[in-house]
Amino acid sequence: MGVTGQAIVRAIVAGERDPAVLAKHHTKRLKASWEEVQRALTGNWREEHLFVLQQALAVFDALGQRVIECDRKIEVLLAPLQQHAVSLRSVPKTRVKHALTFDARQALANWPGVDLTRINGLGVSAAMKLLAEIGPDLGRFATVKHFCSWLCLCPGTKVSGGKVLAVGTRRSANRARQVLT
Repeated sequence: MGVTGQAIVRAIVAGERDPAVLAKHHTKRLKASWEEVQRALTGNWREEHLFVLQQALAVFDALGQRVIECDRKIEVLLAPLQQHAVSLRSVPKTRVKHALTFDARQALANWPGVDLTRINGLGVSAAMKLLAEIGPDLGRFATVKHFCSWLCLCPGTKVSGGKVLAVGTRRSANRARQVLT
């Protein structure tokens, strides 16, 4: 479902059947040569397969619209939570399949007053999950150790007679822990 594939599928659904014309959607990033793409697009165009392709494309587009609606709702729900004015420096380079339609990084930084995406390994979606699960105030935890224990990230060492029997963290269904592990 990359750029080339989308363009070719949309052209086929629009009625184009000539492999040379379809292969013109070939981009530089595609590893296959133009001739290989043209050869791959040569075949029979059965009506039932074209119908299924058209239906699948319609479902794909409808799901894309639903994702955009969810992005708008997230933006609306984040707006009243912004209590601070944080100025963000550079935007970290991330490769995501679906980028939000608004500046979620700024909205998430304005909620707790700190940019969580500056932590290595935490992107916008992980920061959003953490803030939704924990909230911006960590004051209910007395220390960092209490917070780590609540996340079930502290090792539970079982010792008997001076011998270590087992080491490992407890199992947990904590969603915040799932984001961090």
